[in-house]
Amino acid sequence: MPGETKQLMPDGVLAALKQYAAGEGRIDAMSLLKLLGSLLLDQMRQQAGLMIQLVALAFLSGMVSRLSSSFENKHVNEVATLACYCLAVVLMAVNIRQLVVLGQDTIAQMSRLMEIAFPLLMLLLAGSGGTVAAGLIQPTAAVLTSGISVFIRAGVMPLLIAAFVFSVVDNMSEDIHVSQLSDLSRSVCKWLVGSVFTIYVGVISLQGMASMRFDGITYRTAKYAVKQFVPVVGSMFSDSMSMVVGCSLLIQNAAGITALVLLALTCLMPLVRIAAAIGLYKVTAALMQPVADKRMVTCVDAMTKVLTLLFISVLAGALMFFVTFGIAMGAGASIVG
Repeated sequence: MPGETKQLMPDGVLAALKQYAAGEGRIDAMSLLKLLGSLLLDQMRQQAGLMIQLVALAFLSGMVSRLSSSFENKHVNEVATLACYCLAVVLMAVNIRQLVVLGQDTIAQMSRLMEIAFPLLMLLLAGSGGTVAAGLIQPTAAVLTSGISVFIRAGVMPLLIAAFVFSVVDNMSEDIHVSQLSDLSRSVCKWLVGSVFTIYVGVISLQGMASMRFDGITYRTAKYAVKQFVPVVGSMFSDSMSMVVGCSLLIQNAAGITALVLLALTCLMPLVRIAAAIGLYKVTAALMQPVADKRMVTCVDAMTKVLTLLFISVLAGALMFFVTFGIAMGAGASIVG
């Protein structure tokens, strides 16, 4: 498990995961929901300080605005509102940078895990008779680790930061209007992630289905030929072939499940942390709206939209890794199925 994930996890949750990994814990739907709820609440408690600071700035801005309006001094009101707005932007900018870096590191860690575990999985798949599946899936997986993951880290996530910056600039003054650029940045991120995810999953699914059929037919043909055309010991060799392939698939499935568990542990805490931040910003915007300036509330709401896209980007990357491992394991199981 990555060190960053260990640092984010509460001790009780980490102990529970270790029990599950050792086979000592009982896994059911309720326990998993309790685990996720515990993680989410812990992350919300850790990040609650930022919400308190933003709400305090909102109340301060509202008080200054009302005091200055009673003296009919619009200049003081504008300066005070702008000062509070800038402080709130600084706090949110630091937070979004931390979360974007966390998302980039998560994608990078999953790519490194893929680079380590997937060649072994492909070797076991080819050894069990899935040579066509291994030959087709391996290049597609290489595109995922060396192309798509880099594209999400270096292309999509910086674009999310740009969308936040445009929102900040648009709400800073009534004379500056760049809201369409912010909307465009978010739309481009959404379409890029959705298109890449759909194309990749579609391609690798088609490859997996095609190779499963071919490898299954090849295996059964070879088994039949050995049994029919090798005199005396052909039946024994055919049964031995089934045993060897079955043992290879058993090892392959164990390696694949281990990789899937490691992937889940790698992306779990970052996703929970981002989800907790989204929830806190939603609550913050709701608490700020009665007292704060509209521009500050709009900026906080824009932050939630950016973080939602960040969550979707990391989740889409994780799902592509999960689908790749799952299809590789399914290709092996279909050989003797």
